[in-house]
Amino acid sequence: MYQRLLSLLSAAKPIAANHSVFPPHEGRAWRSRVYTALLSASLLASCSGTKYIPEGSKLYTGSAVKLTSENPIPQEAALTTELESVITPKPNASFLGIRPKIYFWHLGEGKTKGLGKWLANKYGEKPVLLSQVDTQQVKGLMINRLYNNGYFKPTVQSQIETTGQAAHVNYTATVGKPYTIKEIHFPEGDSLLPSAVRATQPATLLKVGDPYNLQTFTNERVRIDAALKNQGYYYFAPDYILFQVDSTLDNQVNVYLKVKEKTPARAAKPYVLNRIRLNTDYSLSDTTLTDRPVRYKGYLYFPSEDVFSAKSITNATFLYPDSVYRRRRQDQTLSRLMSLGVFRYVDIGFRPARAKADSAGYGFLNSYVRMTQEPKKSIRAEVMLVSKENGFVGPGFRVQFRNRSALRGAEQLVVNATGSFENQTRSNSNTIGLTSYELGVDAQLQIPRLITPPLPFLDVSLPNSDFQPAPLLERA
Repeated sequence: MYQRLLSLLSAAKPIAANHSVFPPHEGRAWRSRVYTALLSASLLASCSGTKYIPEGSKLYTGSAVKLTSENPIPQEAALTTELESVITPKPNASFLGIRPKIYFWHLGEGKTKGLGKWLANKYGEKPVLLSQVDTQQVKGLMINRLYNNGYFKPTVQSQIETTGQAAHVNYTATVGKPYTIKEIHFPEGDSLLPSAVRATQPATLLKVGDPYNLQTFTNERVRIDAALKNQGYYYFAPDYILFQVDSTLDNQVNVYLKVKEKTPARAAKPYVLNRIRLNTDYSLSDTTLTDRPVRYKGYLYFPSEDVFSAKSITNATFLYPDSVYRRRRQDQTLSRLMSLGVFRYVDIGFRPARAKADSAGYGFLNSYVRMTQEPKKSIRAEVMLVSKENGFVGPGFRVQFRNRSALRGAEQLVVNATGSFENQTRSNSNTIGLTSYELGVDAQLQIPRLITPPLPFLDVSLPNSDFQPAPLLERA
């Protein structure tokens, strides 16, 4: 590269010298412009990337996708973008036809160390060749994406355009009218699972007249699974839903939603919660429960009520013994317990109740709610330097004491003590030397429940609610 540049500059000298029509100062400016132009041209030629392509190979510069149809194509831009996403490999990055990364890669080729090797590792990029492009694979992926969007009879063609040592690939996809949904059929039968699936039909994402779209079918499976999870089907999964599509009609499909025949027996029945264990002192290093539980409203509460009362924890639990399992209540329990601010970790697990036989098609689950506590009491101190605009400077401190279960109900008592001693070191008047001090104490009591009288018709627990009250009492 450097020898070529020097030869070009040498050849330019007599040309500049023979232009006597220019005054001396203009001749020097003209020669400078010539040198700059030749230098730029040389760098452009080196950085375009094609200079370093092996003989007989072509530099792959990218691809383009074109959609054609005799009919209007709904959401054509989005469909084109989806087809472009399957094109591989990606070409080398370029800017105005310049590919400097290929040049830096060439500097380190065949070297094990040195500046050239460092530049190659830091900024270089190996040339992407046309031989690395599998057009048949790309066309197959495009046909698959078109099929997923309701175009069941597409064709995709590819054409390679070459310019010197560079090559570009054009893909042309031809489609007809997209298929639309004509009829939707949910499972038939009176058994528990088909009936439960059929009960979700009013909220279906599949609509008559909508274009066939695979992503909509995938979302429908997830929706049905979520609905069943809130009806007790703990072991159900989206993969147990099967769609059979009849596409023999004229640009229309009939959809038959079914439950797979090989669905496991435990996934085909709803579950009722049996025993619910609440462990407020769970530790990963010690998972055994040796203490006798506190029995409260059907719950088994561990280890004791020294830190938290059983009532305060059960009021934050939305899983109830002898009730149907619901995923929503599980999520609410996790959210509520963590919002108390007294637990570092909360986990909920479920296991089949082996000691209790199934009844009327229902199974039984034992639940384990494991909570790892934050330290009940903590103290934090801060020391600071106070500097005010009126010239007062001095040390200050802040001490905070926190009790995370002051009344054994996850109430957080926070006591703050602050103080400072300041001396005036500068002033616009003759008041230098004044001193001041400040002491203060304030307390806050956070109560994670509604404040209500203990009347039988006022229940402070919040079953089936995402609302999380936390009244704050403050005294300074």
